[in-house]
Amino acid sequence: MDRPRVGLPRLPFVPIPQFPGVEEGRTLGAWKARHVASWTEGRPFVWFEDEPDATECVAAEPGIGDHLLVSIDPLAGLTEEHIRTAADWLAARP
Repeated sequence: MDRPRVGLPRLPFVPIPQFPGVEEGRTLGAWKARHVASWTEGRPFVWFEDEPDATECVAAEPGIGDHLLVSIDPLAGLTEEHIRTAADWLAARP
């Protein structure tokens, strides 16, 4: 694996199966959300998402841990405000 173009180090990742289509997966965001929520195994996490139905899918996962879902406008992208929101939430955790 080559180093990511934006200069990040190699990071762990969540293996997500191939999207089966809208009949089973609803949207790609919802499909990813279900697998990430399951992968966290009840641990707290922050999720940044630009597809609105991902919120329902994360919350509906059995055994979902405490989490913050930050909605992202796909036209504006991830902003410093989103990062601050996540950092504040994480810092306030016991």
